[in-house]
Amino acid sequence: MGSAGGTSPQMPHLQCYTFFMEDLRFYDSLPPIVSLKEIYMVRHGHPEEDPEIPYDCVPGSCLSETGREEARCAALFLLNRGIKRLYSSPFERTLSTARIIAAELGLPVIVEELLADQHDNESFAEVQKRIESFFRRLARKRATTVALISHGSPVKALLHLLSYNRIDLTHRAFSNANPVPTGGVWYGRREGDDWRLNLVFEPEGERSRARPVGA
Repeated sequence: MGSAGGTSPQMPHLQCYTFFMEDLRFYDSLPPIVSLKEIYMVRHGHPEEDPEIPYDCVPGSCLSETGREEARCAALFLLNRGIKRLYSSPFERTLSTARIIAAELGLPVIVEELLADQHDNESFAEVQKRIESFFRRLARKRATTVALISHGSPVKALLHLLSYNRIDLTHRAFSNANPVPTGGVWYGRREGDDWRLNLVFEPEGERSRARPVGA
């Protein structure tokens, strides 16, 4: 117990991102791409479950031990894939996942607010708009292969964007209707003006299931 007049422990700073609709808009086509050929879309590892910590506000939950193991498995899967840039949502569960992957790949982590999780007051259409805004910036970069550490909703938005909304995720529904399990990886490969998309990695406890990239 603290004495009278003592300093109370401070709560971690919470930040719920608000993206203004007038700053983001849909386009009729994907932007011209400078160099980008491959995208690895990674969902964070399994988080600690704490009802006292808001899930949709930064920093959010930390990784559980299972989540750290999932991140390590994903890191080994991503090793030697030619990844040049590693982007992460600012949430603690994504940053922790990204740091584990970055240590294995020898890359810095680039924090990208537009990859943040969908918050309670945000529609999926708004998530789609900010993901498109991020992709338009990414398309101007000179890296050929990148990895994004994000959340189920932004990954789903990017899959819809790259497939021109043609992708069928009916048979790719995991917990809470996510299109990818915690620690899972979607892979996108550009073929002309189109993108070929595959769920290529699913961690399963101590076992992991990987599919051939590009298959």
